[in-house]
Amino acid sequence: MTFNAVIPTIGKSDLLIPLLAHLLEEGVRFVYLPDNSGNIAHGLDCQIADHPSSEAFIVMEAVTAGRIDKARSTGTIYQSWNRGMDITSDCAPLLVLNDDIILEPGAISECVRHLSWQTPVMGFNYFTQLPLSHVVDQDVMYVKGTYREGGLGGFAFAVLPNSCPRVDDRFRWWYGDDDLIRRVHSQGKRAGIALHAYVKHPVPSTSGNQMGWLGEAVAHDTELFHKLWARG
Repeated sequence: MTFNAVIPTIGKSDLLIPLLAHLLEEGVRFVYLPDNSGNIAHGLDCQIADHPSSEAFIVMEAVTAGRIDKARSTGTIYQSWNRGMDITSDCAPLLVLNDDIILEPGAISECVRHLSWQTPVMGFNYFTQLPLSHVVDQDVMYVKGTYREGGLGGFAFAVLPNSCPRVDDRFRWWYGDDDLIRRVHSQGKRAGIALHAYVKHPVPSTSGNQMGWLGEAVAHDTELFHKLWARG
């Protein structure tokens, strides 16, 4: 099975190069890498130069071969998610990832094997201890919400683009993953977490928290989410 990936970035995560190398080694066919600071050509090239390693060489070769599209973007993280789903909308699963995560070996295959038309969103397992409030069906825990509620981690999940709804692209920073889950359930479908597909998110949102517009964006997103989903 082939996979694609979308990784919105602002070029500040030291984990991006190792993550890209891992994806390529695990067989990911294409990575859409939109930079929401508008500076990816400089940022990724500098990161490659700053990491003179086998991982950097793998990434550089993939850029040259067209397997990584380091696209300039003036959009938001959620517009990048939607764009990633649109440009890779075939039968291949799409990984939707932050640039500051670590995927365990074999996690990708384990996660995507649980995707289906009925379950078009499947998260990676970030738990150290499973919450007791969710239903576990063999290797999958089906969830109603996102990370804040012990559910899907918006920093690492997979979708089937042809059967997955798009996020309302008015969201700027928060609640886009909540919006996605609500839309999945409104279609009578499910979202889950693959319990044996492990991910680490060691320093959540460090680069994003440096952005001066964050407070305004969170206030905007909170108001929009409650307006859209006031009744649940």
